[in-house]
Amino acid sequence: MQALADLSSVSATPPLKRTTKTSGGVAEPVMVVEDQHGGAPGSGAPVGNLNALRHGFYTAEAITERRLLKLLLRRGRAMIERLER
Repeated sequence: MQALADLSSVSATPPLKRTTKTSGGVAEPVMVVEDQHGGAPGSGAPVGNLNALRHGFYTAEAITERRLLKLLLRRGRAMIERLER
Protein backbone atom coordinates (compact mmCIF):
# COMPACT_ATOMS: atom_id res chain seq x y z
CA MET A 1 0.00 0.00 0.00
CA GLN A 2 2.90 2.35 0.65
CA ALA A 3 4.02 2.03 -3.00
CA LEU A 4 0.58 3.10 -4.24
CA ALA A 5 0.69 6.18 -2.04
CA ASP A 6 4.08 7.14 -3.51
CA LEU A 7 2.72 6.85 -7.06
CA SER A 8 -0.04 9.36 -6.40
CA SER A 9 2.41 12.24 -6.72
CA VAL A 10 3.70 11.07 -10.15
CA SER A 11 2.32 13.02 -13.09
CA ALA A 12 0.94 11.06 -16.05
CA THR A 13 1.80 13.83 -18.52
CA PRO A 14 5.30 14.30 -19.92
CA PRO A 15 7.21 17.47 -19.03
CA LEU A 16 6.73 20.56 -21.18
CA LYS A 17 10.02 22.27 -21.95
CA ARG A 18 9.32 24.81 -24.66
CA THR A 19 6.65 26.51 -26.68
CA THR A 20 5.98 26.95 -30.35
CA LYS A 21 3.92 29.51 -32.20
CA THR A 22 0.87 28.40 -34.14
CA SER A 23 -0.13 29.89 -37.48
CA GLY A 24 -2.25 32.37 -35.53
CA GLY A 25 0.77 33.54 -33.54
CA VAL A 26 -0.33 31.95 -30.25
CA ALA A 27 2.35 30.22 -28.19
CA GLU A 28 1.50 26.61 -27.34
CA PRO A 29 3.45 24.24 -25.11
CA VAL A 30 5.30 21.42 -26.88
CA MET A 31 5.71 17.99 -25.29
CA VAL A 32 9.27 16.70 -25.19
CA VAL A 33 9.69 12.97 -25.71
CA GLU A 34 12.75 11.44 -24.08
CA ASP A 35 15.27 9.79 -26.36
CA GLN A 36 14.97 6.00 -26.11
CA HIS A 37 18.02 5.03 -28.19
CA GLY A 38 20.94 3.16 -26.74
CA GLY A 39 19.34 0.94 -24.13
CA ALA A 40 20.44 0.21 -20.61
CA PRO A 41 23.95 -0.98 -19.78
CA GLY A 42 24.19 -4.71 -20.40
CA SER A 43 21.31 -4.78 -22.88
CA GLY A 44 21.73 -5.98 -26.43
CA ALA A 45 23.51 -8.93 -27.93
CA PRO A 46 25.99 -10.90 -25.84
CA VAL A 47 29.72 -10.37 -26.36
CA GLY A 48 31.01 -12.56 -29.17
CA ASN A 49 27.54 -12.99 -30.69
CA LEU A 50 27.87 -14.66 -34.09
CA ASN A 51 24.22 -14.37 -35.20
CA ALA A 52 25.08 -11.81 -37.88
CA LEU A 53 27.68 -14.17 -39.32
CA ARG A 54 25.39 -17.15 -39.75
CA HIS A 55 25.44 -16.90 -43.54
CA GLY A 56 28.69 -14.98 -43.93
CA PHE A 57 27.18 -12.29 -46.17
CA TYR A 58 28.56 -9.41 -44.08
CA THR A 59 32.02 -10.75 -43.30
CA ALA A 60 34.93 -8.55 -44.40
CA GLU A 61 36.02 -11.27 -46.80
CA ALA A 62 32.60 -11.47 -48.50
CA ILE A 63 32.31 -7.67 -48.79
CA THR A 64 35.79 -7.46 -50.34
CA GLU A 65 34.95 -10.24 -52.77
CA ARG A 66 31.76 -8.46 -53.90
CA ARG A 67 33.64 -5.18 -54.39
CA LEU A 68 36.31 -6.88 -56.50
CA LEU A 69 33.66 -8.63 -58.58
CA LYS A 70 31.90 -5.29 -59.22
CA LEU A 71 35.22 -3.75 -60.27
CA LEU A 72 35.95 -6.66 -62.61
CA LEU A 73 32.49 -6.37 -64.21
CA ARG A 74 32.82 -2.60 -64.57
CA ARG A 75 36.21 -2.95 -66.29
CA GLY A 76 34.91 -5.75 -68.52
CA ARG A 77 31.96 -3.65 -69.66
CA ALA A 78 34.27 -0.71 -70.36
CA MET A 79 36.56 -2.94 -72.43
CA ILE A 80 33.63 -4.32 -74.46
CA GLU A 81 32.39 -0.78 -75.06
CA ARG A 82 35.85 0.29 -76.33
CA LEU A 83 36.07 -2.74 -78.64
CA GLU A 84 32.64 -2.05 -80.16
CA ARG A 85 33.64 1.45 -81.31
